[in-house]
Amino acid sequence: MRPVVSGFADWICAEHAAVKFRTGRPATQPPTEGTTCCIAVCVALFWLSTSGFLRAADEGVFVRFRMLQPEKAQYYVKLGGFVHVANWYLPDKTIPPNADKKKDARVPSGEFTEWVDLKAQFGKSLHLRMNRAGGVAELPNITARFFAEPESLRREVEVELATAADPAKVVKRWHESFAENLMSFLVSPNLATDAAQLESGAELGAGGYGREAACAEAVGAANRFLGPAITRAESQGSQSTVAAWF
Repeated sequence: MRPVVSGFADWICAEHAAVKFRTGRPATQPPTEGTTCCIAVCVALFWLSTSGFLRAADEGVFVRFRMLQPEKAQYYVKLGGFVHVANWYLPDKTIPPNADKKKDARVPSGEFTEWVDLKAQFGKSLHLRMNRAGGVAELPNITARFFAEPESLRREVEVELATAADPAKVVKRWHESFAENLMSFLVSPNLATDAAQLESGAELGAGGYGREAACAEAVGAANRFLGPAITRAESQGSQSTVAAWF
């Protein structure tokens, strides 16, 4: 922040010098009420902008899940997803850990899973919206598959996103019912700021989770195969039609 603060101080000094040139007041004479007000407003705006930036950098990205249907079942969740940076997809993570192999690690219906730190899990892959050659690349898309025993044809679930592993820090919540076991949702590294822009696959109007899954898998495959070529084309200034899909 030092260069920004230094530049701001230089600007204040320049403004003071300009006032002295226009009014003929000595440099030691206190500024007028108007000048003082201007400086105060600028300092307040500077403080608000930097404090907002620091809050966004410090806030976490945590998620937890609760399966409500089917009842009287044991469940676990397998996370994955698709992004618009290499390697184009997110590695799988099982919640709770090893629950896909150990039945005693699974969660009873109606209870929440543990909180998962998505920033720690996925790191810099949790990107903001980005300007690409073909337009604006969407936020990361997290996929969640709910595996239940005994099995059922439908799921009813809740998803909570929070800036800390604390129910009081939840900034986004979904309660959805769907066929089969897959849902998805957008996530941002700046949860509190972007909460209103975060949508589930159903809210995005994908036309049903079967189609959503197919589209997600197709985009993921295309990213893996075409992503490096698109990156090279963008670095050379190409406005490829193919890049518009990403």
